[in-house]
Amino acid sequence: MKIHPAVKKAQNLGKKVAKDMFEIFYFDPKCRGSKFKWGKFPHMCGDIAKATAFTLYSDKEWYSFTSEGRDGVGEDACCAAQDEAERLVKEARVVE
Repeated sequence: MKIHPAVKKAQNLGKKVAKDMFEIFYFDPKCRGSKFKWGKFPHMCGDIAKATAFTLYSDKEWYSFTSEGRDGVGEDACCAAQDEAERLVKEARVVE
């Protein structure tokens, strides 16, 4: 099954957000606040990826999508970020 280019773009963004944030939070504990929890980390990555998905596209491209399409791109980025963050946390065996 072929993946639509917009979906692939969003998934790549999600994975990059998770990887970049993991490097920051894992290797620099000072970046973690007192309320930081690794269990919530994937959701935090997903929220950031979803909120920034529109930056992947020019205005013309973004507004060529339907409202549902724009929401879908955000959800694709969110899901990819959460999955990647969960994988990284599990692989690193991070403990709360």
